[in-house]
Amino acid sequence: MSTAVDLRHGLLLNTQDPPAGAAIPQRWQELLVLAGVAEEAGFESVHLPEHHGRDDGFLPQPLVACAALAARTSRILIGTGISVAPLRHPIHLAEEAAVVDVLSNGRLVLALGIGDHRPEYELFGLDIATQARRFDECLTVLLRGLTGERFSFEGRYYRFRDAAIRPVPVQRPRPDVWVGAMSRAGARRAARFGLPLYLDPLTTVTELEPLAAEYRAECARHGHAGRIVLSRWGWVDEDGRVDKWWPHVRLALWAYLVEIPRMAAPEAATSADDLDLASVAPDRLLVGTPGEVARTARDFAERLGADRLVVKLQGASGPWGASLEQAIRLYGRSVISAGGRTVRPTSSTR
Repeated sequence: MSTAVDLRHGLLLNTQDPPAGAAIPQRWQELLVLAGVAEEAGFESVHLPEHHGRDDGFLPQPLVACAALAARTSRILIGTGISVAPLRHPIHLAEEAAVVDVLSNGRLVLALGIGDHRPEYELFGLDIATQARRFDECLTVLLRGLTGERFSFEGRYYRFRDAAIRPVPVQRPRPDVWVGAMSRAGARRAARFGLPLYLDPLTTVTELEPLAAEYRAECARHGHAGRIVLSRWGWVDEDGRVDKWWPHVRLALWAYLVEIPRMAAPEAATSADDLDLASVAPDRLLVGTPGEVARTARDFAERLGADRLVVKLQGASGPWGASLEQAIRLYGRSVISAGGRTVRPTSSTR
């Protein structure tokens, strides 16, 4: 079975200032403004990422920043995208999430992932080999705690008796929690917990299709109605020009293509300078005129059965300023306002 649903759009903001983070205070003033721009443009949600110990000032505490964005907006959902859950104590994470949900009057979306960067685990004195079990326990505690009810838990890493998360979140029964995954095991985890699957921005849609199928099959096995959220990098311009955007993202794309083995770089490329947009954009990026981006977004969503698409319009160094604000407004005016429905496969109903 399948259901026709409206495709909703979120915006993932970049939180870096390479190489040494010298302009991070200025960048954050811009980001606070951009959250309001995204709200005005019609985005359903705005999201912040997480990494630790980066010289360029990459955001290490997204929920702190989410509270600031919530104070500057009134309607748009405020979320992580993603936060590395195993690096945090689940009670601290649940408490911080509850506070943001209260401050935003029920607008938190908590997207969580397992993390794959060994130095970050070492920074917190954790063994990355324990990441899967820690993530499972963290999710279990978090989902129970965010209901506001008292609970006890006995696991390998965490043990609580008669615990309670306060304040109680505004959203009932709890804020929305998404699980980010880049593997079939991760897709199965999201389904097992009955949570939406948040797919990464750089793997091709063709490569993501088996993950989406695995997720839906596992949802059916557990009796859950699955939901898929797709994240993509992109840029929109009235004339389809990318000169304000491509120079900023070329290095970032190269880093991902080199560091993540399954994201193979084009055979002829030996450095970022060798990357050309035509070699990496197909089946991966949302780039072009408003009409082209709108059609590609619907196609990607249809193929994966996604009902939400989170777009990232920046590389590590930008664009910033007027060109970014213009792209956000144009995306809202032409892509979001154009509407469009996508078909979401339905595994079952709860």
